Amino acid sequence: MNKLSKALVLACASVAFSSPAFATTVIWDGTGFTDSFMWGQLGPSFTVVPSGTVATSANGATVTISDSDGSVQRRDQGNGWNGSFGAGEQLLFNQGSGVLTFNFAAPVMAAGAQIQSDVFGAFIARLTTSDGSFFDIAGNSNSQGGDTNPFLGAISDTANITSISFNLQTNGSSFAISQLNTIGGRQAPAVPEPGTWAMMLLGFGGMGIAMRKRRTGIAVRAMA
Repeated sequence: MNKLSKALVLACASVAFSSPAFATTVIWDGTGFTDSFMWGQLGPSFTVVPSGTVATSANGATVTISDSDGSVQRRDQGNGWNGSFGAGEQLLFNQGSGVLTFNFAAPVMAAGAQIQSDVFGAFIARLTTSDGSFFDIAGNSNSQGGDTNPFLGAISDTANITSISFNLQTNGSSFAISQLNTIGGRQAPAVPEPGTWAMMLLGFGGMGIAMRKRRTGIAVRAMA
């Protein structure tokens, strides 16, 4: 085997057996979202939302809403929720156990929402992702409207977030969130099957032999 063929084989082997990089998840402020789940689809304000309800995003993605005691309701800012979301904002009100979970049918790169405690005053909210990462953010719950609630989200460098959960760390357990914004995951390049790698290596080897024969033929003609 000539030097070119050997180099190509070694390069392919190094790609085939290299270790995958670990994903990094950090807190996200909602910038650059590409999709949203609007809660108006679940009914008017005061509609009960049973645990296991499935919602659909603007782009057709789906998410399952889970709560351990089934205490989630639909509310609207100004109609069932007198807080500090934007006027008429469609909300989910988790008034029970304190943990509200969203399981995505397809993994996403980022997800998050605005959040407000049901008890007026300073609060700390937490978001936990499927990989165990969690992030806290401080807010001040009041009835002044104006879309001033903090956005709490997480973003990864790959599409590996399969679920997120919201809860409060201080100032009660009941809270509301706004629409859920996400960044959809991009399709990862397919990893070739072992048989495909073998065919690629054979192809590279054939290319090397062909190039060697071509150089030999040129040398013979030059000597003739």
